[in-house]
Amino acid sequence: MSGDFYYGQETLETIQTPVRGRLGKGVKRLLAVTALLIGAELVWLFLIQPCMPLARIDIDGISGIAEADILSHGGIGPRTSWLEIKPEKVKQALETHWMVDSAFVEKQFPASLHIKLSKRKAVAVELSMKDGKVLPVYLDRKGVIIEMGGDHGFSSSIPIISGLLQEEPQLGHMVPARYQSVLGDVYRIGEQEPALMSAVSEIGIRKKNFDGFDLVLYPVHNPIRVLMDKELNENSLRYLLLVLDVLKEQGSAPEELDFRSGSIASYIPKGADSVE
Repeated sequence: MSGDFYYGQETLETIQTPVRGRLGKGVKRLLAVTALLIGAELVWLFLIQPCMPLARIDIDGISGIAEADILSHGGIGPRTSWLEIKPEKVKQALETHWMVDSAFVEKQFPASLHIKLSKRKAVAVELSMKDGKVLPVYLDRKGVIIEMGGDHGFSSSIPIISGLLQEEPQLGHMVPARYQSVLGDVYRIGEQEPALMSAVSEIGIRKKNFDGFDLVLYPVHNPIRVLMDKELNENSLRYLLLVLDVLKEQGSAPEELDFRSGSIASYIPKGADSVE
């Protein structure tokens, strides 16, 4: 019939070749464009964006410190880039703030930063005079004055300490360096053995010549004061509490026990004068 045509193999190949050629060129162009876009994205991601100002800063901060102050204290400005950030350096800078106990700083590629701050915690309180009034002054484990006044934790949760402050207290000031280890010991024992630390109501500083000092401990449920070396530890506290219990059972109640050698070196009977 006149409407029927027969295409031979050669004719079909002649028709299909240009079609395949056009499709092949289209795929190549698409692949080339895709590769170009991916390359541009990688250049932006790895070379350009890290050099630009931070796109995102997440701060888990502390009440009382504005986020702008946190960034300023950490040395981070509005134009600071991801590449410029040195996490350890920022951490160290933030931990010099009198309200910050510790800081965590993490860079998140390609343009983000995460900061988390932990607030200083009171481990002891000293009663001091300010403007003619008795004022509770709260100290952290590093000897920093973190709060004054009020009754924050001022019950049986933290011990009273006396003899640390040398002048009128100010927020953010530190006790003399030679006494800071005492507060570190109080913190450590309070964290590891809270029952031991809660058995002591007050810790006094008894100064000696040449900037030396001993500690005078006042147990919660015993009127006997205990003279100890300046280094507190869990074993010595357990031992002295055991000795106090034995003395109580025996009905013996000296005024002071001397534990500076690690055992009872001497004791002062009630009514006798205390000896350095």
